[in-house]
Amino acid sequence: MKRFALSLSLASLVLTGLLVSSALALEVTDTDMAGDSPFQIKVVNPVAPALMGRFQSGEDIRVPFAYALEQREKGYAMYVKFGDKFSSWVPATLDGESIVFGEKGNGRIFLEDGKVYRTLKGRFKTELRKQD
Repeated sequence: MKRFALSLSLASLVLTGLLVSSALALEVTDTDMAGDSPFQIKVVNPVAPALMGRFQSGEDIRVPFAYALEQREKGYAMYVKFGDKFSSWVPATLDGESIVFGEKGNGRIFLEDGKVYRTLKGRFKTELRKQD
């Protein structure tokens, strides 16, 4: 019986290690940002500099998220990754300390108390951090 319990403990440690090691942070890469976005980014008010660049969620959430917002010659370009299901350029509206993005405008990235957050459909508030 002790041998069986020890085997189960070792198996759970191995599985836990595999799960932790596979939970790598999602990032927007240079390859993702290569080329031109097919979407026009609307600017209502100049975007806060703190929202510019590449950001990602922590590894502690169920579905990782990452985005990049760059200023280019012809305006802005925005790229979003959401888990392993979505990775694409997106349309967006920039309004100071807020970015509304997506075909239906369901995503929002915003500043609050000096930190960057994202919500989807007004829920799932997640803090984002700058990519290294």
